[in-house]
Amino acid sequence: MRLYKKWVKIRLVKCNHVLHKMVSFTENPPDPVAAQHILCPEDYYLPRIIVYAPFDLRGPYRPFCPTCGSEDATADGWSNFRRVIDMDKCIFAICRRYRCSMNYKNKCFRSWDDALLERAPPHLRLAFPVIFTHRLGVTQMVFD
Repeated sequence: MRLYKKWVKIRLVKCNHVLHKMVSFTENPPDPVAAQHILCPEDYYLPRIIVYAPFDLRGPYRPFCPTCGSEDATADGWSNFRRVIDMDKCIFAICRRYRCSMNYKNKCFRSWDDALLERAPPHLRLAFPVIFTHRLGVTQMVFD
């Protein structure tokens, strides 16, 4: 599974155009039969990955620093994977990391920051159905 997550992250970092080709924020694992390689039992248990990068999409909603409110924030790579518990399986989430370029130059924040999600349009909030605590992530379905 570690190689699979590494493969997804490399695709996101090196091929930024992959985001624009994505139809949803969910990256489903490849189908082992359609991949036409030697089948392993692990291939059937690869997790779904939620890629949350709402500011990479075209639209009026731009990233801003949740500390100072400045809209002068630049992309600064990707976060680590966070495990998310769903009703019937475990999935992973990864998001874009940003850095404030104005008042808090060393302040990094993630696109799933609470202040960003509060001011986000409803369609972007609903596209990321995950609630994070300090250590755990659960989907909205589990939380309800």
